[in-house]
Amino acid sequence: MTQRWKNKIILAAVEATYGVDPAPAAANGILAVDVALSPMEGTERDRNLDTPYLGGTGMLPAELHQRLTFKVELVGSGTAGTVPGWGVLMRGCACAETIVADTSVTYNPISDNHESLTFYVWIDGTQYVLGGSRGTCTIGWTAQNIPYLEFTFTALYRRPAEVARGIRQGHTASRRSRHRMSGFRGCR
Repeated sequence: MTQRWKNKIILAAVEATYGVDPAPAAANGILAVDVALSPMEGTERDRNLDTPYLGGTGMLPAELHQRLTFKVELVGSGTAGTVPGWGVLMRGCACAETIVADTSVTYNPISDNHESLTFYVWIDGTQYVLGGSRGTCTIGWTAQNIPYLEFTFTALYRRPAEVARGIRQGHTASRRSRHRMSGFRGCR
């Protein structure tokens, strides 16, 4: 069965305990562009068995993990003291979130107690769960262009599954953006 790559949904939520799925909901939607998913990365270990016959002895996968990269528009929430839609992503990139009610939200790098995220990524009817995700962020900003935050997350490997999508509302990533959406339908 073919999959339609343009037909995808990304949800992200902070894990209370590393690698334990917090079950992201529709309100945790991420509006992203240039999405790239590597559902299984790692190395192979040769078994090097001595056998009395010719032929390979097979390889074993090791150090399995997943990688997710994407960009989000660098836009605020539109309300002072309200976390922007990409705030949860910064928390997964070793940044502490400081909220001053009705004033500001700031992100500062931290050295210890890094938080991790769980991503739910649906590509057509296939769901990828990326638990224990931690990442990096860079700012992409050029003249006459949309400023983006560019994220790369590495996660624990989990086998994908065919799961009904059922999420059609609650996107939070770009409240002030000119791409405002009334219902979340996925990524561009």
